[in-house]
Amino acid sequence: MDRLADIENPRAYEPLTCSACFKSTPQDFQVTERLAYTPAAVGEHLYLQVEKVGMETLEVVERLARFYSVRSVDIGYAGRKDKRAVARQWFSIRTTSDLAPAEAHGMRVVGRGRYQRKLRRGEHAGNDFVVQLRGVRGSGWQQRLALVKVRGVPNYFGPQRFVANSARRAAAWLLRYRGGRHGGEGWYLSVLRSVLFNEVLGTRVQAANWQRLIDGDVPACLPETGPLPTGPLWGRGRSAARGAAAEFERQALAAYGEVCRGLERCGLHQDRRGLVLLPRNLRWNVSGDGLNLSFTLGPGGYATSLLREIFVLRGAADGV
Repeated sequence: MDRLADIENPRAYEPLTCSACFKSTPQDFQVTERLAYTPAAVGEHLYLQVEKVGMETLEVVERLARFYSVRSVDIGYAGRKDKRAVARQWFSIRTTSDLAPAEAHGMRVVGRGRYQRKLRRGEHAGNDFVVQLRGVRGSGWQQRLALVKVRGVPNYFGPQRFVANSARRAAAWLLRYRGGRHGGEGWYLSVLRSVLFNEVLGTRVQAANWQRLIDGDVPACLPETGPLPTGPLWGRGRSAARGAAAEFERQALAAYGEVCRGLERCGLHQDRRGLVLLPRNLRWNVSGDGLNLSFTLGPGGYATSLLREIFVLRGAADGV
């Protein structure tokens, strides 16, 4: 448990010589969520596409719950989006009402529809990003962008997952856990799983084999690349990795025995996540000392994990 401080994850490429100012304003970081399916005109659940600025995803959930007089657990969403951003994401509400809240306090409805079931975590096809970097310093970033466009970057869970000392708070909760769970505690489990995954991925990055299959790997197949290695999202059951891949996992997680056993005790089951994050449709253009980037990432991919392999980011704001 003592290792659960924020740890700088190893970078995959040569040391950085470029820097840029990140998130000077919320408008510098724009993200639009893509659903995995299209809401229709009928269905038990009202779907709203909400644009939020300077708000947590859970703040939107609370506002919607009050507006429709439902419980927060009756509001569905695919994932949390950054607070310091202009973020468009979908929410589902089990309601017969077709009304939508008026624009107010950094939140407005920009799309709607209906669907037969609740929107659940991870049920999105990905996210489109438009990022404005300011005060770009140094050279060589063009070559680095071209490199990551083809080879990708390590698929780390980004720093947004670990704000406000969340890893230590999650570990403290896990030590007290005696069975049963309440609303926000699923977030603690996600944070701890993320710590373990990043440790395994960091070990593979240091060994320079994070982009290729090794003996015993569990592959994930992407249409554009073919099979790529995965790492564990910890829980009950034996890891599907074998051989050399299993040994990397064992070494990386040797200091986290309590956390692994705690996650198993909480009833989570083993799952896998890809080690490689490949941006789609990565484009950029320069304006003075500023740089505008646009790209699409798959579900669970962090823009910060991409950007950190290209620039030292100055003035990044904490937020989820």
